[in-house]
Amino acid sequence: MRIGIAICLWLFGWFIGIAPVHGTKASGLLYGDGVAIVYDPVLQASADEVVSLYPEIRSKLEGIFGWELGLEPTILLVAEHERFQKMAGSPFVVAYALPRNNGIVIDHTRMNVRPFTLGITLQHELCHLLLHHHINEAVLPRWLDEGVCQWASDGISEMVMDFKRSPLTGAAIQGRLIPFRYLEDRFPSQKQELMLAYAESKSFVNFLIARFGRARMLGVMTRLSRGEDVDETLSRKTTLLAQLSYHLYEIIFVFGAAIMFFAFIRVMLKKRAYMKEMEDEERTLH
Repeated sequence: MRIGIAICLWLFGWFIGIAPVHGTKASGLLYGDGVAIVYDPVLQASADEVVSLYPEIRSKLEGIFGWELGLEPTILLVAEHERFQKMAGSPFVVAYALPRNNGIVIDHTRMNVRPFTLGITLQHELCHLLLHHHINEAVLPRWLDEGVCQWASDGISEMVMDFKRSPLTGAAIQGRLIPFRYLEDRFPSQKQELMLAYAESKSFVNFLIARFGRARMLGVMTRLSRGEDVDETLSRKTTLLAQLSYHLYEIIFVFGAAIMFFAFIRVMLKKRAYMKEMEDEERTLH
């Protein structure tokens, strides 16, 4: 049994470019509790860490969604950034999931570079495998997939983003928000549009949960797992989600405007405090 699994893992690794080629050292192979790790030889310690972290992360996700994972993933740790980029086909992501192969590929060079950690990244990608295992790909739009997985992994996405500012406010003001119908199958390849797609997905799912509660959002995912179409699910009168889906621009614009307003108030208060401090110092000197 183990020999058969090892052969499958080796072939899987070879297919996506991790297995050794002539003149290189053999890749490492490690088994844990329901997980297998293929790793570059220098990443032995990280492979051990994944084995240690995996059971708790799996249990956490299963607890969130009320679903058993029901599969044994293969996790591939890549030690070379350039090689990972070639495999991912994008310079902007730090990891990606392969639901059809039950696989996860992680760029180890980006781990422990704020805000990414091996545990959070693994949780995000494992969430993708969990969703795709229970929901048919045909009824799970990419924007909802990404939004839910960001929510389930403490808001972390798969890409290297500029966390100092959100692209939502500017896009909403300028009318550049991407309609979700364009994000059903894939996300844009250009960095700014890709950042915006992740941000929109995250913002919308967070708003739905804040407005209707976590249970209602998870109910939507349950109905999708039964094969219901996402438009049909969101159009149910009992969920009221349809109204929100049709008013995405207004929702995000209001959020953006609120952020700008509070930022303005904060700057003005700081300015007044500074002026008062200067006046007090002048009185003291005189």
